[in-house]
Amino acid sequence: MARITAWDYPVRIFHWAFVACFFSAIGLAEFAPEHSQLFDLHMLVGLILAPMVILRILWGFIGTKHARFQSFVYRPKEVSDYLISIITLKGRRYLGHNPAASYAAIAMIVLALSIVASGLLMGQGEFFEEAHGVLAYVMLTVVAVHVCGVILHVVRHKENIIFSMFSGTKEGEEKDTIPSPKPVIGFMFLLFVIGWATMVFRGYDRQTQRVELPLIGTNIQLGEGD
Repeated sequence: MARITAWDYPVRIFHWAFVACFFSAIGLAEFAPEHSQLFDLHMLVGLILAPMVILRILWGFIGTKHARFQSFVYRPKEVSDYLISIITLKGRRYLGHNPAASYAAIAMIVLALSIVASGLLMGQGEFFEEAHGVLAYVMLTVVAVHVCGVILHVVRHKENIIFSMFSGTKEGEEKDTIPSPKPVIGFMFLLFVIGWATMVFRGYDRQTQRVELPLIGTNIQLGEGD
């Protein structure tokens, strides 16, 4: 086997930007005083995260081989067989997402959008507030299981897949390499994230605790307001 390119730039940038946003939001939600301006930052991060996830969904249909959903959606039996193989220490190595990681990735995408949506609707009733908290803890559970899976893979296959998500390269067959890591699209994605985040923060009014969504113009009340 040779060292081949498996993960393109858009996937890698999204992955680490998602990690940064998610843990920032969780940390602020847990430790910032509720209804404070610092707590508002938690909600602003959610508004930054949502369009990133939407772009990742789009890339899941038009992206490179290992980034597309069709390459890592497995039948339930394949997932159960994979989980059994892990218990028996005979799990096979996958170049892209393994069956368990595939469904974890899909779950995190769906949960991220659901958490943001429920957060925006918290002012509409207690149901959405409760749902927001429950979804956040479900996400934490999925993330914890995913991290355990990564550690298990590193130990079982002696492959540093954490580094792979930085470098984009893994050991594999030449036929499985992607033609291009799409650096231009990755750079455009990074510029979008930075630009969107900048506009979100610029649209935030500390006094009224409201934010104007970039490009859309809709005003959202983040705190209790007046």
